[in-house]
Parts: sequence; C-alpha cells; structure tokens
Amino acid sequence: MTLMKVIVMTIGEIDYNTMLVDNLRAENPSNGAALVPYTESSFVFMCIFIFAMPIILMNLLVSNGILRRVIIIIITSR
Repeated sequence: MTLMKVIVMTIGEIDYNTMLVDNLRAENPSNGAALVPYTESSFVFMCIFIFAMPIILMNLLVSNGILRRVIIIIITSR
C-alpha cells in the first residue's frame, strides 16, 4: 500500500486513496450503484497509466528537443 502511494505520488496530483481505495465499497446514494464497479480492472488500468505515462511524456519531450535541433540545423545549412 505504501509503495503504491509513493509511486502514485511521482505522477503528481492523482490521489490514489480517494480515487480507488476509499470508494471500493461505496455506493451511489440515489440509485445504489457502486462508485467503482470494476475494481480489478480499475487497479490494472491505474497501474498501466502510472507506469506508461512518464515514459510516454519523456519520449515526447526528447523527440521535441531533437526535432527542434534538426530544424535549426536544416535552416542554418541553407
């Protein structure tokens, strides 16, 4: 639990406890439906998001920097 909390904190403003843990058994008062109807798949998608999003963002940042340098090189070589 603590390890998951630390990993989620590296992402930023996602509050793991209030999103998933506190709402596992909670129900909507108006119709009685569960707030987190698919608990296992919710945890799986949360873990995939937590591990994939930093990798994707870093790849986008690196490719953006490389693209800028290539464009500068092409412009200055004319």
